[in-house]
Amino acid sequence: MISDTNKLLPDLSQDLLDELDRLFPEKSATPSDSPNTLYYRGGQRSVINFLKEQFERQNKTILKGE
Repeated sequence: MISDTNKLLPDLSQDLLDELDRLFPEKSATPSDSPNTLYYRGGQRSVINFLKEQFERQNKTILKGE
């Protein structure tokens, strides 16, 4: 886990986030999914969700001039 969430990443683009959403969509679990598969998919989405939060923070900072 990242310890300093106030540090911003390099600039992110909406195009990048859209492509990551396309490549790693949120999927509902199926009865045949193993726990490892669920953990792996959950980890993928966790990273994408983190990047989305950073993108929002970057744009908020730009708009407010912080």
